[in-house]
Amino acid sequence: MTDSNDRKHMKFRTDISLEASKLQISHQTPVVSMGSCFADSMGKRLGLAKVPTTVNPLGIAYNPLSISRLLQLAMEPDQLPEAQYSEQARMWHSFDLHSSFNHPEKEVFIQRMQTAFQRTHTALREAKVLMLTFGTAMVWRRFDNHDVVTNCHKYPAAFFNRDLLEPNLISDALYKLVKQIQGFNPDLQILLTVSPVRHIKDTIKMNSVSKAILRLECHRAELSFPNVHYFPAFEIMMDDLRDYRFYQDDLIHPTEFAQNYIWEKFLDCHVDSHTLDLMERWQLISRDFNHRPIHPESEGHLRFLKKLKSRLDRVKNDIDCEQEIKIVEQKIADFA
Repeated sequence: MTDSNDRKHMKFRTDISLEASKLQISHQTPVVSMGSCFADSMGKRLGLAKVPTTVNPLGIAYNPLSISRLLQLAMEPDQLPEAQYSEQARMWHSFDLHSSFNHPEKEVFIQRMQTAFQRTHTALREAKVLMLTFGTAMVWRRFDNHDVVTNCHKYPAAFFNRDLLEPNLISDALYKLVKQIQGFNPDLQILLTVSPVRHIKDTIKMNSVSKAILRLECHRAELSFPNVHYFPAFEIMMDDLRDYRFYQDDLIHPTEFAQNYIWEKFLDCHVDSHTLDLMERWQLISRDFNHRPIHPESEGHLRFLKKLKSRLDRVKNDIDCEQEIKIVEQKIADFA
């Protein structure tokens, strides 16, 4: 029987404490975030915190082979994916790209594709951190040429085969990618993450196998390259937030609370105290900047705007808020 002293020390969760990483992000750290929808979530949070961030410029991709191929193409923008036409959807598309690029006119599709790859090329050249989030090792392969596709574009199921990527196939792709990145942007640090979003359409068993392969290959890459790091978003979700109340109603995606919790852990690991203080100050400034006044023509609102302008001026040397300053200055000028 457990005595009262033992009961006082019983724990019902694993609190994962993370040490500060060698990879630190500040407001002077351009970031490119690519991969699954979790890459979207983390990248957008960095952007809202005023860290210069480019988020999934080539669309969402879930498996490491597709993500690696998109990055390799972006570093060589003269080699773009082939444009194909779907009779069923009456759209031009590429099996390498998200359906958001699709268009009924070939010229428009190609222009969208070229613009996106050029934007990604420039962002990678200027970035200091590349965040890659892998969602699954389960892929769709074309039946005709066995190529892995990023998006099926609603083609008939008979056009594809479902496949589980072998670990060594991922390992080879990541090795080639990191080597190419080292030549393209030698100062670029790579931060890998396995998405905590569950991919259970392929069954619970295969989701576990898939995540295990992804985690293994992230571990291998981290051991192999000094510029590759890993953030344990998956482990935080599985071992710290180990309860269905931290999932949305679909029992697949983390709740807003869970995402906030993982974000706080990310800040503890990859953001120093000075940058964190600036982020907190910007959060308050941003709240007031987005405030919608009840009486926009009142003297009280003018005083509010002048105070807001002063606060923006105090952080402008650390945070790029030129656009916000111009907007506030124009609002103040409108009172004249």
